Amino acid sequence: RPTSRFEAGGGVLNDHVDSYERDSAQPPNGLLDTVRTYRTRAPGAWAYLQHRGEHGGLVVNSGMRLQMFSAGDATARTIAPATPGEREPRVHGPGAIWTLSPRVGVAMPLSARDAFSASYARIHQSPGREYLADDRVFAYNRRPLGSPALRPGELVTYQMGLKHLMDSRWALQLAVFHRDWYDQIGVVNGSNGLASL
Repeated sequence: RPTSRFEAGGGVLNDHVDSYERDSAQPPNGLLDTVRTYRTRAPGAWAYLQHRGEHGGLVVNSGMRLQMFSAGDATARTIAPATPGEREPRVHGPGAIWTLSPRVGVAMPLSARDAFSASYARIHQSPGREYLADDRVFAYNRRPLGSPALRPGELVTYQMGLKHLMDSRWALQLAVFHRDWYDQIGVVNGSNGLASL
């Protein structure tokens, strides 16, 4: 209808990553792995529903996104071996991780020249494939060890604003917002370098 609109969509993907990276460690050290190589495959999927409606000057935008993330067959040795030459078992990902990301925004007139708006959103971002897989045993600070146990990062944001129309060309807007971040990718010190966290 002219005052209401729905949208829906979805998709699937299958990431295939083949990576070979060579670093130059100075001074040379035989205890460091300067070659990082891995090959992984991972599925993913998403679906969303979105609505925009108007009623008596009030505009509402709302939506919901369902997303599936998986580290797939990515593996890494995230624990340093106790003795040189010893191989620790590889760490695997937790499997499919489902996330739900809602959002809603409203805008309403307060007068012929003033309007109020507010919004809320929760956004999930899957970690990049380069942070998930690793075949090295002894890493160093140039590149942390990967970890297939990483989870999607999360952002929660709130915003409110007031807008005043001065004439047909100029407007003044004042807005405040707050954001919270969770599960962002970082590093942790290990006994043989840095590992992804």
